[in-house]
Amino acid sequence: MRYMKELIEDPMLSFAQKWSRKSKRTSDSQEQIDEVRIEWSEFVTRKYL
Repeated sequence: MRYMKELIEDPMLSFAQKWSRKSKRTSDSQEQIDEVRIEWSEFVTRKYL
């Protein structure tokens, strides 16, 4: 999930560079996934509620 956020936030990398970076990464841990979920929920709450 963190990887998806990095893709969106980094305007300087082309798709090919981003994809090759992903192929070298391992899966995110449950702790990392939970961290991104919390960031997302805080963003949505501030922006839309």
